[in-house]
Amino acid sequence: MNWKKKPAIEPQLLAIPGITEEEAESIRQADIPNATRFQEALDDGDVAILQGLHQRTGLAPERLAQLQANWLDVTYQPLKGPIIRRYWADIFLASVLLLLALTAAWPWIRQASPRVLAAAEIPAFTVIDQPQLRIAGNVSADQATEMFSHFNGKYTRTLIRKDDPIPVEIDSFRKVSLADRTIVRLQAKNLPRIEGHSRPQNVNLIFSSRIAALGAIVPALLLDLDSDSSTITVALSAEDIRETAKWLGNSDLYMALKSP
Repeated sequence: MNWKKKPAIEPQLLAIPGITEEEAESIRQADIPNATRFQEALDDGDVAILQGLHQRTGLAPERLAQLQANWLDVTYQPLKGPIIRRYWADIFLASVLLLLALTAAWPWIRQASPRVLAAAEIPAFTVIDQPQLRIAGNVSADQATEMFSHFNGKYTRTLIRKDDPIPVEIDSFRKVSLADRTIVRLQAKNLPRIEGHSRPQNVNLIFSSRIAALGAIVPALLLDLDSDSSTITVALSAEDIRETAKWLGNSDLYMALKSP
């Protein structure tokens, strides 16, 4: 006689204590057919997972966490002592709700922290001066001076709009003067990697003529490098601009980094 093993019967969603038929149907519509799959979907206790399931079911994250705690209280009871069994699901639910609250509050918490903002629009490749900055948040005069000092004399690589935060990457740049220099963007070949080199960086522009065995080396100050488009943004003196202009259009450009 052949005996076939009966498939395990998964508990229905309505077996979750406190769940309504409407809630169970919403969860089923999210391709979660039973209580076991519901628990598996939320097993990591991650707030992002709760938020994702909220989008799929329309049920509030807090309600989903409550239903999860109710189901855990049933399924995990035999594994726990009487005191833990009585309160552990409540502790679990409180932890998840706290995470949800902190996640929701984080934008306001972050906004409340003192930050350096642009007091006016700052164009790309502009050296920053203190009048261009302001601080959002309550700080002392000494703290404000310290916060401004991280950005004074350094330059922006992109446009910063009024009231936008100053990008933290600028803090790592060296101070620079762009007075009497012209900023140009050039197409170059075989750009080197710039890891380990601070910015701005002194470089040599190497022009190799396509017409004759001629060339030139022009010193420049590297402000930005885009490997994807093979473009560099450099600051050149008036004399170096004139020299560069002689070679554009009839030569290939390479860039050589100097020692960091």
